[in-house]
Amino acid sequence: MTRELFRTVMDLSEKKRKNEEVISRELLETRYKKSYETLCGRLKDAQCRLRTDYVESIREISELASDTVYMDFSQQEEVDRLLDRCCEIYTRRHNIFMKNLLIALQRTIMDCVEDSGQKEEVS
Repeated sequence: MTRELFRTVMDLSEKKRKNEEVISRELLETRYKKSYETLCGRLKDAQCRLRTDYVESIREISELASDTVYMDFSQQEEVDRLLDRCCEIYTRRHNIFMKNLLIALQRTIMDCVEDSGQKEEVS
């Protein structure tokens, strides 16, 4: 959903920008007022929906990340379960924003696994 919303926001922003470049402010406020206000309303609505989707994505990542404080990173089953949850979330929220957040979380998980292994070797 986010990918389509992002594209919609970009398209509407570009259309608004072009209108503002080509058409005088006076004409936008008079002759083209209704269509310009409709365009601005559609843009604002799409931006709000995209923002909501981003906030929900961050909330979902935060919940997943907060679960890591209870993990025993030396237990491969726990690590696998957490990485599987990352994949499940990405399947539901397939977009570049979520992808980058999940990659960062997965890297952090693997760093924790590595740090856990090093502590065991030192002991």
